Parts: sequence; structure tokens; C-alpha cells
Amino acid sequence: MGEWQNWVGRTERRTDRADAALAARWLATFDRAAPADGTMPQGFHWCLCTPDAPTSTLGADGHPLRDDSPDSFLPPVPLPRRMWAASKMEFVAPIMLGAAIERRSSVAAITEKQGASGALVFVEVAHDTLSDGAVAVREVQSVVYRAAAAAGSPLVPPPLGRALSIRGRGPRTAR
Repeated sequence: MGEWQNWVGRTERRTDRADAALAARWLATFDRAAPADGTMPQGFHWCLCTPDAPTSTLGADGHPLRDDSPDSFLPPVPLPRRMWAASKMEFVAPIMLGAAIERRSSVAAITEKQGASGALVFVEVAHDTLSDGAVAVREVQSVVYRAAAAAGSPLVPPPLGRALSIRGRGPRTAR
């Protein structure tokens, strides 16, 4: 493993628009009608400011190919499995349909750990999502990097009868 403290504090900025077509697809996913007041449901921010990467440029982990240069936003962790581990969210204000969106991201922390499956590296990425210039969502995502599964090893599903849930943490202040 390398030393990645030079990546802490690095920033990235992306822009988007909360357009009607994207909102309609998001709402259709959950069989919801568009709110009459033009506010988008919590979680809509995950559809915004995403990378525009052709399928041919995706890595084995489903993300855009890694930039392992010294100028990259994320550190060049040599572990091949990169995945979302958790999020802490605060919904500050609603995202309005048609709003100009800006997402400001920064690497907040990098931590190496040893787990039952081997070496792990956690990268905390802080995101502020702004809607028409005002902070709407604050989120800290934990991204974990880990070793590849051994060739031919079976997938390990959750035990039968145990439901999986994804829960945001933090105060719910918006609709």
C-alpha cells in the first residue's frame, strides 16, 4: 500500500440540471407522480452530476476506468474491487425541478484497515450538492477498495430470509 495523504483535500466540481426528462425517469422508477410544487424526492441527487463514460471505458468494477496519475481526484489504490460502502446524508433544502445543479466533492479522509477478507482502503468523499446556488444535500460517501475474489470462488449472498436495507443517516429536513 502507498501513502495517499496528498489526496486528502483534493476537489472536483461537476454541473448538471434537474431537467424534466431525468426527473420523469427517476419518478417512474418508484411509481411516483411529479410533486405539484416542483420539489424532487430525496435521493434524486444521485442521478445528478454523474460521469459521462461510454460503456467501453468502464472498468471491471462498473465505474469509469481509474485515473492512477498523480493528478487524479481519487487516490491510486491498487486494490481492484471499488464499491460504495456507506453514506451519511443531510437534506438541507429541496432540489427543484429545472434547477441548475453543482456538486462540489472533496476527499475528506483515507484509511487503511485489515479485515477478514484482507487489506481494505476506505476513502471518504464529501459532496455538497447545490440547487440554484444553495446547498440542498450534504453527503459523505465511504468508498471501499478491496482485493479481488479468488478465481472460481462462489458469490456469498446474504443468509436466506434476511432482507437488505439501505438507509441514509442524518436529519430529514426536506421532502
